[in-house]
Amino acid sequence: MDTDPRLIRGFQLVAGLIALLILVQATLAGQFTYKEPDLKNVHEIMGNVLFMLAIVQLALAWLTRDAWRYRMVIWSALVLLLIVAQIGLGYGGRENLDSAAIHIPVGVFLFALSSIIAMLSAIDERAKTILRGTG
Repeated sequence: MDTDPRLIRGFQLVAGLIALLILVQATLAGQFTYKEPDLKNVHEIMGNVLFMLAIVQLALAWLTRDAWRYRMVIWSALVLLLIVAQIGLGYGGRENLDSAAIHIPVGVFLFALSSIIAMLSAIDERAKTILRGTG
């Protein structure tokens, strides 16, 4: 099965966007915690946007699975699972500080994982070969 290079580029774009938006999430959290409480709503909306993007990333990982040898499918599924957990922890943190205390380190881990996925998708040799049209 030939992998469409546009799907690989789409995966790379979405993976990078997820990493960037998770960083924005951390910034928003700091802002609404210490400075501007109204930004909590933006943080919540951004979490839902990240959920939708994680679904798109997983779908693109599945469509390009031959290029990644299923690695990105597994990593993308983990990102989606962690984002779902983050949303639950975020809502739970409104009434339970234990949930909020877990929400922060999971967010840090999500940023690291999503950054690694974005970087790996950019340097993967098999994907680069497909993008060059020689694979």
